[in-house]
Amino acid sequence: MSAAAAQAVLQHALSRPPRLGPSRLICIDGPAGSGKTTLAAELVVLHPQATLIHVDDLLIGWSDLPQLPATMTRICRALAAGMPAHHRVYDWERHRIDHVAGIRPRPLVILEGVGTGSPALERWRTTLAWVEAPRDLRWQRWLDRDGDLEPAEQRRWLVTEDAAFVRDRTRARADLHIDGSR
Repeated sequence: MSAAAAQAVLQHALSRPPRLGPSRLICIDGPAGSGKTTLAAELVVLHPQATLIHVDDLLIGWSDLPQLPATMTRICRALAAGMPAHHRVYDWERHRIDHVAGIRPRPLVILEGVGTGSPALERWRTTLAWVEAPRDLRWQRWLDRDGDLEPAEQRRWLVTEDAAFVRDRTRARADLHIDGSR
């Protein structure tokens, strides 16, 4: 991932008015292993005051993607009203909720992970960045990062995320397309 990609996403967001109350919401979506987390980390380096929310923390297990829009909507409603939001953080190794985390409103909120391109967030989203990379590279990254912890669940996840991307037309609706293979 290049710093230029992060700069392009940040410039896009800052060139538009806030839509999440006084905040700008950047959503970074794309398939597992495509480079979303890397892009989000680079954005935080460029804008250290940003709030970063990882979708992996919002999901309650492998089958929670259909409930994700409601969770993200609840968070966005609170932040848009200038109020802190709270969410449960899932422990993927222990398969249980670990704790509750708070999110304070900030001028820039970055929501990173599969499903952040949901149409449910359209009214609050300033920028939607789509990150993609070849499937074999994405799978290898996933294995390198998390190991082959639950291969059947991981393979089902790929089918679930593909279906969500088609249903939501995420790639077609994105403001920016980022090559995550670098």
